Amino acid sequence: MACFAQENHKVVSIELLESGNYDIQGFISEIKDTIITVEQLDDYGKKDGISIISFSDITSISCDSNEEIALTLLAEKQ
Repeated sequence: MACFAQENHKVVSIELLESGNYDIQGFISEIKDTIITVEQLDDYGKKDGISIISFSDITSISCDSNEEIALTLLAEKQ
């Protein structure tokens, strides 16, 4: 799913270490070896930094839910 999201410029929500929450939301900018780089978005679709995540820390990735679609629309308006 990470490759699909990167290739199609989709917002993803990522849960880390079975936290029960989506800890990071944004666009995947790079996938390299065992690392994902995410351009984070805040709740209003504004850029909010960059996260570098190890694949082994990811427990769930969501793409194309209503929340991600809304964030995509907000980000496009920035």
